[in-house]
Formats: sequence, C-alpha cells, structure tokens
Amino acid sequence: MKHYIGLYLETAPELFDDLAHALGKMDYIQLYTKAHSLKPLTSYVGIIGLSEKLAEIEKAAREHLDEAVLKTLINKAVDINNRGMAELENYLKTKKAV
Repeated sequence: MKHYIGLYLETAPELFDDLAHALGKMDYIQLYTKAHSLKPLTSYVGIIGLSEKLAEIEKAAREHLDEAVLKTLINKAVDINNRGMAELENYLKTKKAV
C-alpha cells in the first residue's frame, strides 16, 4: 500500500497541473483524459469523494459545459485532493515511525 501511496503523491500533482492547463485552453479532450487518468489512482489510495468529482469533470468535458462549471468542479477536486494528500503523507509518516 505504501508503494501506491508514494506513487500517487509523486504523480497526482502533475496530473492536476495538466488538468488546470487543459482548463486554461478549454481543451475538452484533455480535460476528459486527465480526469479519467486520475480516477483509478484516487480509488487505489482511497481518497473519498475524489473519484466521483473526477467523474463529474469527465461528464462536463464530454458535454462541453462552460468554463465556469468546469472551473468549479476542478477547484472542488483540487481541494479534495489536497486534503487527501495531506492525510496520505501523514499516514506514511506514522507508518515510518512505527
């Protein structure tokens, strides 16, 4: 499990940056692709609610919803991710201390 958490902590920030970049370009294909790529990773590490929010981003990108809707969804996903990453980092610290 530590391996998957470490992998997530290493790769998720870049994928979220890519998601924000795709939003800046209103690239619906990349928005969908990046959200889709993140979903299984979030499930592996158990960040509650993030996979569902990413599914909403996928759906919004497929439906070509406007930038404000996508920005709101992405901001919520980033917030959930940041809280989850902090918990995962804390988990790894406690496991190293044991």
